[in-house]
Amino acid sequence: MKKNKLIIVFVLLLVISCKNHNKGYIIIHSNNKDMKILHYFNANNEEYARVYGDSKEDDSIKFTIDKNDLLVSEFVYNQELRKRIVRGTIRYVNYTTSITDIKYSLNVDGFMNIKPIMNLDFLEKDKEIEKIIKENCKTSMSNKEKKIFSDCNFIFPQLNKIDYLPDNSKIVSIEIVKNKRKQFQKINLQANYFNIKIDYERCYYYDGKNIQKIKTFIKDSISTDIIMDYYSRINLD
Repeated sequence: MKKNKLIIVFVLLLVISCKNHNKGYIIIHSNNKDMKILHYFNANNEEYARVYGDSKEDDSIKFTIDKNDLLVSEFVYNQELRKRIVRGTIRYVNYTTSITDIKYSLNVDGFMNIKPIMNLDFLEKDKEIEKIIKENCKTSMSNKEKKIFSDCNFIFPQLNKIDYLPDNSKIVSIEIVKNKRKQFQKINLQANYFNIKIDYERCYYYDGKNIQKIKTFIKDSISTDIIMDYYSRINLD
């Protein structure tokens, strides 16, 4: 309960400090391996802040459009001052058109090449995966809500690789379940990595037509460990 209160207080503080971003939302990405990232979006689906953790002492990044430039600022907690301070900044000149220069302050190693997510499509990667599956699996069976692809034996391209699957994992079979609105409801995927068999399950949860949460579970044949990965959305308006 204390942790939940801390998250809510921290969210409110960050939202208050970022003007003109009300009626936005947060995408929380976490797993059972102590990873947690909060992405803050405005109503135009533009990311304006990112927080690594749920404590006031965790690092965070703020994205600001200054005329045509993008200013990326990293904030860290100073124990002596007992407050958050700017550790470093990067300015991408003419970011909204075509970058003509990049200006750095000191201490930018921790957030080089980090840029805001724009025009977020929560299911973009899943749609790309479905397209690749259809192109590479030789056999398929389907009904109104379920499609089963087998005899696949392919490796996802590096740009489309699936999180937590080892590089060069060979896809064996996939089941895609959709609801009556033709939205993703579940993806079950089986892969081989040398002699290791991997099961990957991804479940989708909606509020009406809008995706609100994605849960992913990954386990293999040589370990009792299960990786659990979560995406969830919290509306701020």
